[in-house]
Amino acid sequence: MRASLRSLTFLIALGSGAIAGDVYVVDINGTGFTQIQSGVDVASDGDVVLVKSGIYASFVVPNKGIAIVADTGADVRILGAIRARHLAVGKTLLLANLRAEGAYVDSEIERRGLFLVDMHGRVRVQDCTLLGASTLPCATASTLHGWDAAHVERCADVAFLDCTVNGGRGGTWGFVGQAGSSGAGIIAVNSTITMHGCSVSGGSGQACCEGAHGGIGIGLGEASNLYALDSAIAGGSGGTAGNCPPCAFGGDGRSGIYLAELSTAWLAQTPVQGGYGGAGYGGFGCSQPDGWDAPAISAMAGSVVHELPWTPRALAAPTVTRAGTPVIFGFTGEIRERVGLFLCSSVGFQLVPAWQGILQVDCPEPWRLMLAGSILGPGTLQLPVDVPLPAGEQARVLHAQALYTDTFPPPWRTRLSHGRSVVVVDPAF
Repeated sequence: MRASLRSLTFLIALGSGAIAGDVYVVDINGTGFTQIQSGVDVASDGDVVLVKSGIYASFVVPNKGIAIVADTGADVRILGAIRARHLAVGKTLLLANLRAEGAYVDSEIERRGLFLVDMHGRVRVQDCTLLGASTLPCATASTLHGWDAAHVERCADVAFLDCTVNGGRGGTWGFVGQAGSSGAGIIAVNSTITMHGCSVSGGSGQACCEGAHGGIGIGLGEASNLYALDSAIAGGSGGTAGNCPPCAFGGDGRSGIYLAELSTAWLAQTPVQGGYGGAGYGGFGCSQPDGWDAPAISAMAGSVVHELPWTPRALAAPTVTRAGTPVIFGFTGEIRERVGLFLCSSVGFQLVPAWQGILQVDCPEPWRLMLAGSILGPGTLQLPVDVPLPAGEQARVLHAQALYTDTFPPPWRTRLSHGRSVVVVDPAF
């Protein structure tokens, strides 16, 4: 009960600053909106597009600060890219619980799982699986390559939270010198991206005769920034050559992270691995031309990699909940750590070294920090919080982040969790 009263007081303190909107339900088996694009077209800033289970077509979001989320327990697959462009400053786009699979179609953009360009507002990608399109092992000259899972270009603040991102697999054509390349997990160009609790990998090469090359895990173009916390990044391995006399080359591995000039990566509790070269085939007197093993990180002149001695913390929360049902926030840490919870109406980005993390919420000053309790027993704590909807509201999007503090011994360290967005929906939907 104390947690419920505390959350209610917090929401009242936010007042009209909390963002509320209408709900548009998309159900491929329903009688209303049967494609995500239809729901996006009618939605306005602050609205929620709630998607039921099904397989949906690619869609585009033009300058709309909305939430597109799969309903609780729904299995939502998108064949083709999630595309968004020209998001204005001050708006937030939330994509959550979606699986987007790049499709090998004529439009190269749709061969990615996610394509973001000119997003000057903030983007949050949560609990999503993004896959680049793969080609066949024995491809044609026009379909040699796998495709990137996510492409982010000229974007100010894109955060991937608890996501899986895998580049598509490349193939080969013919016998000699026709090996394709696999897609990257993420390509960022003139952008800032953050990831927490994610697994990102480049595609691994396939083989028809020669082995295809692997894909970069994350490629940072010029003037791009990566903040990776509590994640795993791997380059794709090269394909093993087939039994093609007289000899065939194995595919090259690719780096986990590639940094172009003037790009920077900050890494905390994030292992990075390069891909292995594929084994070659050597017969009839040929040497065995194995592929190249890639380094974990390839950094061009003028780029910088910072290894941070941080120990980020985690926060668990459902993406979608119904008003009247308590939101269960889960905390995992060291025994006797004290935990506070930010619950805010806006997202943000602020690097806070003293808190060993990035503050991803933006609460009105003074910051509203609710005391959740202390970690006991098995190192976990759960806090139920009631988030009521005022009369006439259909949905509200809130953004949460936890702050962990040691109680003893000195020094008393303070550590941030990653952020989580929670969509509270009227039970009528």
